[in-house]
Amino acid sequence: MSLKFKLFAMLSAFVILISILAGGTLIIFEKMSSNIGILYEANEEQRLFVELENNLTSFLEVPRNWGYTGNQRFRRQYHERLPRVLKSFGEMDEILDKTEERERIGREFQEILSLSKAVINKSFPIGDPEVRNKIENIDEKGRSILTIIGKLHMVSMESASFIAQKSKEIKRNMIFYLLLLICFSIIASLYLILSIRRVITEPFDEMLKATEKVSKGELSYRINSSRKDEYGIVADRFDNMIEELQSSNSQIARKLSETELLLEVAKSAATTIDLEHALRFIIQSVSAKLHYDSCEIYTLRQEKNVFCLDASSSPEKEHGEKAVPLTDGILKSIIDTLDHIVIQDVEQYEVTDSELTGKFRSVFAAPIIENNRCTGVFLVGNTHPYAFTDDDLSTLRILTHTINSVIRNAELFQSTKRQLHELTVLYELSSAVTSVLDLEELLKRIAEQIARQLSSRGCIIRLLEKDKLKIKSYYGLPEGAEEEMELSLGESIAGFVAENGAPLLVEDVSAMPAHLRVPGIDVQTVICVPLKVGESVIGTLGLYDKYNDRGDVISYSVDD
Repeated sequence: MSLKFKLFAMLSAFVILISILAGGTLIIFEKMSSNIGILYEANEEQRLFVELENNLTSFLEVPRNWGYTGNQRFRRQYHERLPRVLKSFGEMDEILDKTEERERIGREFQEILSLSKAVINKSFPIGDPEVRNKIENIDEKGRSILTIIGKLHMVSMESASFIAQKSKEIKRNMIFYLLLLICFSIIASLYLILSIRRVITEPFDEMLKATEKVSKGELSYRINSSRKDEYGIVADRFDNMIEELQSSNSQIARKLSETELLLEVAKSAATTIDLEHALRFIIQSVSAKLHYDSCEIYTLRQEKNVFCLDASSSPEKEHGEKAVPLTDGILKSIIDTLDHIVIQDVEQYEVTDSELTGKFRSVFAAPIIENNRCTGVFLVGNTHPYAFTDDDLSTLRILTHTINSVIRNAELFQSTKRQLHELTVLYELSSAVTSVLDLEELLKRIAEQIARQLSSRGCIIRLLEKDKLKIKSYYGLPEGAEEEMELSLGESIAGFVAENGAPLLVEDVSAMPAHLRVPGIDVQTVICVPLKVGESVIGTLGLYDKYNDRGDVISYSVDD
């Protein structure tokens, strides 16, 4: 129902209410006027009866007084009173409806007039028997007329009394009707007022409230009107407009947040040297700015054939505890294609048992590439299904490239730092060779410098004496262990290297035959090279258990 129709209906109801009030008032006025008119007629009738009786009685006295006294003043009174009684009879004729009674009064009054005229015309009426006889007839006719008039008067009084009783009843009915009309008018007026308030006032108050809240920045406020009229249409369009405004505002805010994030990450990539700190800063920034449930960075551990968690927006205690094998379904797809993977809902994805997704329902995973090889994975996850937009994917790809740059810069820095350190160590060793005359002190310094240079837990220098490899210098061995580690040619890794004259790199000592394992100490990875003068082997230089920056034991490389 349209607002126009509602307003027309309320206006029509208002007009009908006014018409009812006016009609009721006219009915009341008509009944009161009718009752007053009847009472007025009854009162006028009573007055005419009384006046007629008085005039007739006064007129009847004149002939009698003249006939008995002969006084001339009665003859004058006769001519004075006759017109008044005739006037009274004329007025009575207008109100009397009973024809028989009116004709009887008329006949008898004509006889009275005739008799009274005869009496008045007598010059000497006193003692005249004829006059006395006529006076008696006049009195008899007068009494008859007065009797009839008295009866009519009584009937008129009874009618007036009935009208009075009826007036009381009409009064009660009028009071009841008037109260009923007032109550109906009040109820109808209240209904119209409430209807107008509901149809017009309340909607516009709600609209004013909505515009005030929106102007104060509460873009989540909605009118949510269920009306089907024009106001409902306006309210729905207002809600749609605010929803679009909120969506636009959210997109602008997200764009601004993404821009700030990219600037911060770019700044970090350009200035931060420490890789761990840089990755942690990027992850925390992405999680805070883009509001994803979790952000993670995995890097390749070649020696273990796994990708380990290096940085996460989750608590620090979880870092390094999670490792994903290279055979993982999603991870294998990333390694093979070197392209990102977007999963809106893991439960609907064909690979559902991947350790990389963990507890997430929606995932974005992109490779960190170095020399056309996947060396890491940047992962963003939500615990609920989420449709990544083109803007989301563009921002995340930029972040992936930035992370790649951060890792490459950090590796370049570490490489440069390591080369500088190598040059420094070589310089110090060269200086020691030329300046330190004590062989034992020289070898001790060399063992310590080499162990530190290659981040090893220990270093052993052995020299060949009478087919025996004896420890001449070491670094990192337990106290007294060197006495138990004298070897023969071909025995253990050092004996094998001395016997064959070639270097040996062992990534897993536990996989070696028992006679080639290192005696006296528990080691995991070993590198050992022969010491030569010309082509003659004079001893061996061995290092064991290389560790990375996180303290994990890793394998030695060919460069080492």
